[in-house]
Amino acid sequence: MISSYLGWQAYPIGIIGQDQAGELVAQDVERFGVRTEFLERDHNRQTPIIVEQIRKNIRGKVHHRFLWTCPNCGEQLPGYRTFPIYHARLLSERLPVPTVFFFDRVSRGILHIAEACATKGALVVFEPSGVKEPKLFQEAVSMSHIVKYSHQRMGTLNFQHTLYLYWKLKPWVKLDFATARQRGSVALVKRGPKWKHIQLIQSKTQQGR
Repeated sequence: MISSYLGWQAYPIGIIGQDQAGELVAQDVERFGVRTEFLERDHNRQTPIIVEQIRKNIRGKVHHRFLWTCPNCGEQLPGYRTFPIYHARLLSERLPVPTVFFFDRVSRGILHIAEACATKGALVVFEPSGVKEPKLFQEAVSMSHIVKYSHQRMGTLNFQHTLYLYWKLKPWVKLDFATARQRGSVALVKRGPKWKHIQLIQSKTQQGR
Protein backbone atom coordinates (compact mmCIF):
# COMPACT_ATOMS: atom_id res chain seq x y z
CA MET A 1 0.00 0.00 0.00
CA ILE A 2 2.89 2.35 0.69
CA SER A 3 4.21 2.07 -2.86
CA SER A 4 0.72 2.73 -4.23
CA TYR A 5 0.38 5.77 -1.94
CA LEU A 6 3.67 7.09 -3.35
CA GLY A 7 2.36 6.83 -6.91
CA TRP A 8 3.46 3.39 -8.04
CA GLN A 9 1.16 0.80 -9.59
CA ALA A 10 1.35 -1.95 -6.98
CA TYR A 11 0.35 -5.57 -7.64
CA PRO A 12 0.51 -7.77 -4.51
CA ILE A 13 0.93 -11.46 -5.27
CA GLY A 14 -0.49 -13.98 -2.85
CA ILE A 15 -3.37 -16.11 -1.64
CA ILE A 16 -5.80 -15.06 1.09
CA GLY A 17 -8.85 -16.80 2.47
CA GLN A 18 -12.51 -16.40 1.67
CA ASP A 19 -13.00 -15.22 5.25
CA GLN A 20 -13.67 -11.98 7.09
CA ALA A 21 -9.98 -11.19 7.46
CA GLY A 22 -9.44 -11.74 3.74
CA GLU A 23 -12.34 -9.44 2.91
CA LEU A 24 -10.87 -6.71 5.13
CA VAL A 25 -7.47 -7.09 3.43
CA ALA A 26 -8.99 -6.88 -0.06
CA GLN A 27 -11.09 -3.83 0.82
CA ASP A 28 -8.18 -2.07 2.50
CA VAL A 29 -5.71 -2.47 -0.37
CA GLU A 30 -8.32 -1.47 -2.94
CA ARG A 31 -9.08 1.67 -0.93
CA PHE A 32 -5.47 2.75 -1.47
CA GLY A 33 -5.51 2.04 -5.20
CA VAL A 34 -3.63 -1.26 -5.07
CA ARG A 35 -4.32 -3.61 -7.99
CA THR A 36 -5.71 -6.96 -6.87
CA GLU A 37 -5.61 -9.01 -10.09
CA PHE A 38 -2.97 -11.34 -8.61
CA LEU A 39 -4.35 -11.51 -5.07
CA GLU A 40 -6.20 -14.82 -5.13
CA ARG A 41 -8.98 -15.93 -2.75
CA ASP A 42 -9.16 -19.54 -1.57
CA HIS A 43 -11.95 -20.90 0.63
CA ASN A 44 -9.61 -23.68 1.82
CA ARG A 45 -7.20 -21.17 3.37
CA GLN A 46 -7.34 -18.89 6.36
CA THR A 47 -5.99 -15.38 5.89
CA PRO A 48 -2.79 -14.92 7.95
CA ILE A 49 -3.18 -12.57 10.92
CA ILE A 50 -0.46 -10.78 12.89
CA VAL A 51 -1.29 -8.41 15.75
CA GLU A 52 0.88 -5.32 16.23
CA GLN A 53 0.82 -3.79 19.72
CA ILE A 54 2.00 -0.19 20.07
CA ARG A 55 2.78 0.90 23.61
CA LYS A 56 4.78 3.38 25.65
CA ASN A 57 7.38 2.22 28.14
CA ILE A 58 7.86 3.72 31.61
CA ARG A 59 9.97 6.50 30.07
CA GLY A 60 7.22 7.41 27.64
CA LYS A 61 9.06 6.07 24.59
CA VAL A 62 6.85 4.44 21.97
CA HIS A 63 7.71 0.87 21.01
CA HIS A 64 5.91 -1.96 19.31
CA ARG A 65 5.85 -5.74 19.12
CA PHE A 66 4.17 -8.36 16.96
CA LEU A 67 1.97 -11.17 18.26
CA TRP A 68 1.11 -14.45 16.54
CA THR A 69 -1.50 -15.32 19.18
CA CYS A 70 -4.73 -13.58 20.14
CA PRO A 71 -3.98 -10.96 22.84
CA ASN A 72 -7.35 -11.69 24.48
CA CYS A 73 -7.66 -15.49 24.54
CA GLY A 74 -4.14 -16.62 23.63
CA GLU A 75 -5.30 -18.77 20.72
CA GLN A 76 -2.86 -19.25 17.84
CA LEU A 77 -3.69 -17.00 14.90
CA PRO A 78 -3.64 -18.25 11.27
CA GLY A 79 -0.09 -18.11 10.00
CA TYR A 80 1.77 -17.65 6.72
CA ARG A 81 1.67 -20.43 4.14
CA THR A 82 4.04 -20.62 1.20
CA PHE A 83 3.01 -19.58 -2.30
CA PRO A 84 2.72 -22.83 -4.32
CA ILE A 85 5.09 -23.31 -7.23
CA TYR A 86 2.27 -24.36 -9.59
CA HIS A 87 0.50 -21.05 -8.90
CA ALA A 88 3.75 -19.19 -9.51
CA ARG A 89 4.31 -20.84 -12.90
CA LEU A 90 0.83 -19.91 -14.11
CA LEU A 91 1.01 -16.41 -12.67
CA SER A 92 4.42 -15.52 -14.08
CA GLU A 93 3.02 -15.80 -17.60
CA ARG A 94 0.30 -13.21 -16.82
CA LEU A 95 2.41 -10.59 -15.07
CA PRO A 96 2.83 -7.17 -16.71
CA VAL A 97 6.38 -5.94 -17.37
CA PRO A 98 7.52 -4.93 -13.87
CA THR A 99 9.85 -2.15 -12.75
CA VAL A 100 10.56 -3.55 -9.28
CA PHE A 101 9.82 -6.88 -7.61
CA PHE A 102 9.87 -6.82 -3.80
CA PHE A 103 9.74 -9.85 -1.53
CA ASP A 104 10.49 -10.57 2.13
CA ARG A 105 9.97 -14.34 2.37
CA VAL A 106 11.42 -17.20 0.39
CA SER A 107 9.77 -20.23 -1.15
CA ARG A 108 10.23 -22.02 -4.44
CA GLY A 109 7.16 -20.25 -5.83
CA ILE A 110 8.29 -16.77 -4.79
CA LEU A 111 11.78 -17.33 -6.23
CA HIS A 112 10.23 -18.47 -9.50
CA ILE A 113 8.32 -15.18 -9.77
CA ALA A 114 11.39 -13.17 -8.74
CA GLU A 115 13.43 -14.81 -11.49
CA ALA A 116 10.66 -14.22 -14.04
CA CYS A 117 10.49 -10.53 -13.09
CA ALA A 118 14.26 -10.17 -13.25
CA THR A 119 14.24 -11.69 -16.74
CA LYS A 120 11.75 -8.98 -17.76
CA GLY A 121 14.14 -6.30 -16.51
CA ALA A 122 12.83 -5.68 -12.98
CA LEU A 123 14.97 -4.53 -10.08
CA VAL A 124 14.72 -7.32 -7.48
CA VAL A 125 14.59 -6.17 -3.84
CA PHE A 126 14.81 -8.67 -0.98
CA GLU A 127 14.07 -7.67 2.64
CA PRO A 128 14.51 -10.77 4.83
CA SER A 129 13.67 -10.98 8.51
CA GLY A 130 15.30 -14.33 9.11
CA VAL A 131 16.97 -17.37 7.55
CA LYS A 132 14.63 -20.36 7.84
CA GLU A 133 15.63 -22.26 4.70
CA PRO A 134 19.34 -21.61 4.04
CA LYS A 135 19.40 -23.02 0.50
CA LEU A 136 16.42 -20.96 -0.69
CA PHE A 137 17.74 -17.96 1.21
CA GLN A 138 21.07 -18.14 -0.61
CA GLU A 139 19.23 -18.36 -3.94
CA ALA A 140 17.20 -15.29 -3.00
CA VAL A 141 20.32 -13.30 -2.14
CA SER A 142 22.08 -14.39 -5.33
CA MET A 143 19.24 -13.19 -7.61
CA SER A 144 18.56 -9.90 -5.76
CA HIS A 145 19.95 -6.53 -6.77
CA ILE A 146 19.20 -4.93 -3.40
CA VAL A 147 19.16 -6.66 0.00
CA LYS A 148 17.71 -4.64 2.90
CA TYR A 149 17.55 -5.91 6.45
CA SER A 150 17.55 -4.88 10.11
CA HIS A 151 21.03 -4.82 11.60
CA GLN A 152 19.54 -5.76 14.99
CA ARG A 153 17.77 -8.85 13.68
CA MET A 154 20.10 -10.00 10.90
CA GLY A 155 23.54 -8.75 11.93
CA THR A 156 24.86 -12.22 12.73
CA LEU A 157 28.19 -13.53 11.54
CA ASN A 158 26.60 -16.35 9.52
CA PHE A 159 24.27 -13.96 7.72
CA GLN A 160 27.06 -11.46 7.01
CA HIS A 161 29.25 -14.28 5.71
CA THR A 162 26.50 -15.44 3.36
CA LEU A 163 26.14 -11.94 1.92
CA TYR A 164 29.89 -11.56 1.57
CA LEU A 165 30.21 -14.79 -0.42
CA TYR A 166 27.66 -13.55 -2.93
CA TRP A 167 29.34 -10.16 -3.04
CA LYS A 168 32.47 -11.94 -4.24
CA LEU A 169 30.47 -13.81 -6.89
CA LYS A 170 28.42 -10.83 -8.19
CA PRO A 171 29.93 -7.61 -6.82
CA TRP A 172 28.57 -5.44 -9.63
CA VAL A 173 24.90 -5.95 -8.90
CA LYS A 174 24.70 -6.07 -5.10
CA LEU A 175 23.66 -3.22 -2.84
CA ASP A 176 22.91 -3.95 0.81
CA PHE A 177 20.99 -1.70 3.20
CA ALA A 178 20.90 -2.25 6.95
CA THR A 179 18.93 -0.09 9.35
CA ALA A 180 20.46 0.62 12.74
CA ARG A 181 18.02 2.09 15.23
CA GLN A 182 20.52 2.40 18.06
CA ARG A 183 22.44 4.93 15.95
CA GLY A 184 19.37 7.03 15.26
CA SER A 185 17.92 7.35 11.76
CA VAL A 186 20.89 5.75 10.05
CA ALA A 187 21.24 3.42 7.11
CA LEU A 188 24.33 1.35 6.45
CA VAL A 189 24.96 0.96 2.73
CA LYS A 190 27.43 -1.51 1.29
CA ARG A 191 28.89 -2.29 -2.09
CA GLY A 192 31.45 -4.92 -1.15
CA PRO A 193 32.78 -5.82 2.32
CA LYS A 194 32.81 -2.25 3.75
CA TRP A 195 29.84 -0.37 5.18
CA LYS A 196 29.15 3.32 4.65
CA HIS A 197 27.01 5.15 7.20
CA ILE A 198 24.39 7.55 5.82
CA GLN A 199 22.19 9.85 7.89
CA LEU A 200 18.62 9.51 6.69
CA ILE A 201 16.28 12.40 5.96
CA GLN A 202 13.25 12.42 8.22
CA SER A 203 9.84 12.73 6.65
CA LYS A 204 7.32 15.25 7.93
CA THR A 205 5.40 12.37 9.50
CA GLN A 206 8.45 11.26 11.48
CA GLN A 207 9.27 14.80 12.56
CA GLY A 208 5.77 15.23 13.95
CA ARG A 209 5.99 12.18 16.21
